[in-house]
Amino acid sequence: MEFIYNNTKINYEIKGNGEKLVVFLHGWGVGSEMFLPLAKEIYKEGNSFLFIDFPPFGKSEEPKTVWTIQDYKALTLQIIQHILDEQNYTSLDIISHSFGGRIAILLASENELKLNKLILIGAAGIKPKRGLIYKTKVLKYKIMKKFAPQIAANMGSEDYKKLSSTMKQTFKNIVNTDLTSLCDKISCQTLIIYGQKDKETPIYMAKKLHKSIKNSKLIIVKGAHHFVYLEQLNLVSKYVNLFLNTW
Repeated sequence: MEFIYNNTKINYEIKGNGEKLVVFLHGWGVGSEMFLPLAKEIYKEGNSFLFIDFPPFGKSEEPKTVWTIQDYKALTLQIIQHILDEQNYTSLDIISHSFGGRIAILLASENELKLNKLILIGAAGIKPKRGLIYKTKVLKYKIMKKFAPQIAANMGSEDYKKLSSTMKQTFKNIVNTDLTSLCDKISCQTLIIYGQKDKETPIYMAKKLHKSIKNSKLIIVKGAHHFVYLEQLNLVSKYVNLFLNTW
């Protein structure tokens, strides 16, 4: 299905026809199809699943202008509200990973949607610790940008280097947004799942989320990395099922 936000075509899909709506919000650089293995494991009669492809990933278009995190939140909110207007669901849960966690934190803290339960898997949004190595890299980049711009253009993460100039600025806007102050405004039941060896969103971020979100449970999966829900699919799906259906 297709939704237009800010002259950009956004792809979304609904699977199932149950009364409980579960929304999946994926990470940066991948599409919503990454959640399909987890969705298959947790599907139950009575559930409907909503998958949104954040632009420019999956089947969605690339934005024509530079966006901020608020644009991604707004398009997600509008799509969910559109779905809720078409069908009267009895409850709304969100399962998010990485970048999708940023959107989930914004939505849950404002709570226009009256969320029932929230799951944050390797969620981004907490300001990272900046050590000497990071500061050295930033200084090196600034020097290279001034004296060797062609080399500087190839510096940075793989996620960053693959992007167009518009999306590079969008990416900068997003990663520089700190959502820490919003976490204590989240009141719905929240499950936080992180991989013990996650380098993209280290477990100190998980602990900070857990401390800030009053009604939260924290699970650290031993030996797992950033894509913990794929690495340890059986274990993560077990925790997700327990949380959504019994906890």
